[in-house]
Amino acid sequence: DEFQDWCSRNINFMTYELSGLCEGKSEAERLEILNDFFFNQKDFQITQLSRNQLRECDCLIRDVLTDRAGGAIPVTILYIHLATQIDLPLVMVNMESMNITKWLRGSKCDYVDLTKSGEILTDEDILNIVTNKRQIEVCTDEAPKLEALTAKKVLTYYLEDLKECLRRQRENDLHHAVLSMLLKLDQNNLAYIG
Repeated sequence: DEFQDWCSRNINFMTYELSGLCEGKSEAERLEILNDFFFNQKDFQITQLSRNQLRECDCLIRDVLTDRAGGAIPVTILYIHLATQIDLPLVMVNMESMNITKWLRGSKCDYVDLTKSGEILTDEDILNIVTNKRQIEVCTDEAPKLEALTAKKVLTYYLEDLKECLRRQRENDLHHAVLSMLLKLDQNNLAYIG
């Protein structure tokens, strides 16, 4: 409870700061302000570890807030939360690396790479991602690459990363607790039951 209150206060304070900076700005200006605020002023970054190398401190929101760095999923969740608070329609997309968000802009969309401080990807970058053989083989889900993930899928992937960290660290009680959460999300998953 103490950590939850601390995290909530920190996130609420960042939201308040960011909202003040974005007042009266266009959507494109708000994205630019968000990127400057998140990556330059607050100095958040995604660790350069693959998802199967993450440690507990790379996954927990309190550690991400303290260290200003973490795995792609918790950092992206925080980034999208802040974007939502300033009316920027960003969503996580189906990619193994989980560092790309989709900026929905009416009839078009842009893709934002959080490992590049919120840089908007070019058509060539997107083509490279879509045709990358490794990404095709390890894509997280049956959904097409670069398609929006549901909140349930994002939470499932986050909990799976945390579960693997806890398993590697032999934190059996916490590992069991995370498995229980995953089973609530997907009661018929035989791997979780096993």
